[in-house]
Amino acid sequence: MTAAYGQGETNRWYFGNKAGLDFSAGNPVPVFDGQLNAVEGSTSISDAQGNLLFYTNGMTVWNKFHVTMPNGAGLFGDFSSAQAAVIVKKPGTENIYYIFTTNPFETDGGFRYSIVDTAANGGWGEVTAKNILLNNSVCEKVSVIRHANGQDVWIVTHLYNSNAFYAVQVTASGLSPIQVTSTVGCEIPADTDHANAIGYLKVSPDGTKIVACHTFLNKAELFDFNTTTGQVTNARELINDTSVYGAEFSPDNTILYVSAVEEKKILQFDLTADNIADSKILLATLPQSPGALQLAPNGKIYIAMAENDKLSVINNPDKISTGCNLTINSFDLGGRLCMLGLPSFNQSYLYTKVSADDLCAGANTGFAFEASFTPTALSWNFGDASAVSNQATPSHHYNAGTYTVTVTASYNGGSISRTKEITIGAAPMVTQIATQTFCVDGSQDYSLSSNTAALLGGQSPTDFSVTYFASLADAENFVNPLPDNYVLSAGSVTLYASIKSLAPGGCSAIAHFALAAFEKPVAVTPSDLTACDGLIRDARATFDLDAQTAEILSGQPANCTVKYYESEEDAQNQDNPVSGEYANTAINQTLYARITGAGGCHEIVSFKLLVEKCNDTADYDIFPKFFTPNGDGYNDAWEVKASIGTPQYKIQIFDRYGRLLKTITESDNNWNGTFAGRDLPSDDYWFVLSGENIEEYRGHFSLKR
Repeated sequence: MTAAYGQGETNRWYFGNKAGLDFSAGNPVPVFDGQLNAVEGSTSISDAQGNLLFYTNGMTVWNKFHVTMPNGAGLFGDFSSAQAAVIVKKPGTENIYYIFTTNPFETDGGFRYSIVDTAANGGWGEVTAKNILLNNSVCEKVSVIRHANGQDVWIVTHLYNSNAFYAVQVTASGLSPIQVTSTVGCEIPADTDHANAIGYLKVSPDGTKIVACHTFLNKAELFDFNTTTGQVTNARELINDTSVYGAEFSPDNTILYVSAVEEKKILQFDLTADNIADSKILLATLPQSPGALQLAPNGKIYIAMAENDKLSVINNPDKISTGCNLTINSFDLGGRLCMLGLPSFNQSYLYTKVSADDLCAGANTGFAFEASFTPTALSWNFGDASAVSNQATPSHHYNAGTYTVTVTASYNGGSISRTKEITIGAAPMVTQIATQTFCVDGSQDYSLSSNTAALLGGQSPTDFSVTYFASLADAENFVNPLPDNYVLSAGSVTLYASIKSLAPGGCSAIAHFALAAFEKPVAVTPSDLTACDGLIRDARATFDLDAQTAEILSGQPANCTVKYYESEEDAQNQDNPVSGEYANTAINQTLYARITGAGGCHEIVSFKLLVEKCNDTADYDIFPKFFTPNGDGYNDAWEVKASIGTPQYKIQIFDRYGRLLKTITESDNNWNGTFAGRDLPSDDYWFVLSGENIEEYRGHFSLKR
């Protein structure tokens, strides 16, 4: 029987000075309801759905309502212990949990455990047993991993003033009376203030490796761990000159990260290298001291930045060197302070594995994903140009080659991504086809076999058959083939082609391609535009092209646009568009409107610009209705407000008796209200406009004194 975990157990984090994170939505958001203060270690636990149960700094236990549990004060951990506490669910139960605490001081310290019943106290939780001693001389280190039997749990610490690891097995019956001691690696010598006890201990999520950081000894050591026996073996020194503090493994268990608190550095080791110590890479020197590193439910590693309101993040921890994308102080805690610690968890909650079988090109290459939790959804990217699959155990057709397969597993709280590189043997070649676009008028027949040659990519059609399907499932199962005569209508569709070898037992492969059909605009000739030529009878006028757009777009498919051109060639090539207020350049000039719809589908229609002999009301507005020649510098002369449009004009001004008083021309363009050297009285006066190509116009105005 395998213990059922859910990725939600690690969704809620409380640490530092009342800082908190919630991973329930996938990526974390700061939360501000926590009551915990811790210079270093803390731990928290949620249920499988990500609902908070309780948390502690090793001294006080707060329930899901952020209230101290009954009997929840006075635990013998220490908020200044690197890994002050870790919570472990008792196997086979729903509501019993152990809190294991570390404190390097022998008096009211050591390695102890307390028991929490989350169903007690009306569901608010209660500490039912407290501070039960396991060993009175330990370092500030503790890590948790699932037993090989899939049910029990190992809790591992390191003894103080010793070179021994100490492992306790938790079973459905409780703590095993037999603890496992492994004497291996460097000795942690006793010192006055127990500083040598500082530093993190981490087991890899798959349970195969364990790393110990000894900050004030400037050492980090890597070991093998046996999840069946609890034994620690095979010591390898990684660092002997740096104040290493925190550590974490990548989700795929191939890369190790450690922090150097004094040097303010983040270091990376390749666990697949022949000499792991020599694979060390300095990823960054940070502006603050880094503390704990903790793998999160979203597959990223978060780094505590001492006395700072931000965390640094390793965004792609499965990648070597800069590919891991370490971003410094990139996650804001909303004003709350982080110290050196982050919560410790059962590392098995973060266990994942990707497997693949039947790695023959053209065959059904099968995939499976394992984790400590049951995903709510899986999304597989097969490392080629194919569509993403959301099946739990998908199969996929490959060409020969090497591929990186990525699976994204969703859970109630977020998602994680894992990768696996696979090599596929020879199979029928698949040539992917680019998306084909069509402009259709309602619908259009399309021959699917027109794609066969491109799909075969030079392979002989006498050796392979190509059959088309509407879905990947149909293509994989070779059911419901499509007829060659496929009817296209407006919209996009992805079709699948199964390429099968005609040889007995031959392999097959599946290609997909997209057809995008767009509705053509309607070619309806619009009305001609008319305008007055105004005072100047030159067959020229200004036309508002924007006013024509509404008529042209009426009845067209949605989101069509219109542009105007002076020639059909310009409209075809989309050169030299005209717009807005347009002055015709020829009599009865033809303009061309290009109507463009989705997918670039277009039609070109034409209309004429017709100029009529008439005056616009605006033509008359250029003549003032009155003027006041009183010498105040304002409106002292009568003159037209705008250009007449030709220099060959004259305006004759008369009094009420028909006497010619003034002739206005281009060079003498105003009248000051005088005649023969004397001021004329307030009265109405008349004018006549005439000239070349000007239709005579008569009007009057007032002189006011």
